[in-house]
Amino acid sequence: MYDDSYGDDKPKRGHGNRKRRLPFILLTAVGVCGVLVCVSAIAYLLVETITVRSRYGAELAGMCDPPTGGEASRDNFPFEADGVKFLILDEGLQMRDLWQGDLPDDWKAETADEVDIVMCFDDAWVARTACPLADGGSREREQHVVELVLLNADNGRRIADVTFEGSLPGCPQDDDTSRLRGDEVTVNEFVIWFEDF
Repeated sequence: MYDDSYGDDKPKRGHGNRKRRLPFILLTAVGVCGVLVCVSAIAYLLVETITVRSRYGAELAGMCDPPTGGEASRDNFPFEADGVKFLILDEGLQMRDLWQGDLPDDWKAETADEVDIVMCFDDAWVARTACPLADGGSREREQHVVELVLLNADNGRRIADVTFEGSLPGCPQDDDTSRLRGDEVTVNEFVIWFEDF
């Protein structure tokens, strides 16, 4: 008599291996994506630094790395009959801050010759007083703080040190424990301040 059950207890080839390989494949894919994001970010930083140095020159590009210029004084203001143009750099980096693109068009310096004021930009989310919760815990509140240093592009002298604070969020009535953030400071707040400077 022929027994056709022979070999039925053997595991089917490939099915178990596929299941075991799936986490490895997923982890590899996530790792590759992470590496690509890191490489893209580094490439962006490098290209932006090279662009700033080539467009504005090494001296202007390095004015915020770190900012110097002595005591701030309005006497260091560059008096230009046709208005001033800005180069906004992230403090400690030789990169334009996003605010550069948000400035009014007639305030943006596109070349080294156009730069009247170099503005060093630094910002952070600062923890403020927490909101008490009914269960005795608390909910953290954060406020956006922007610190600016304005430098005369011709001589590097400090014109002003300015701090702007975004709104502080109120305390909600619920017991949600997630972080609360106020509104970000925008370039428009700087524009309004500078027009009165």
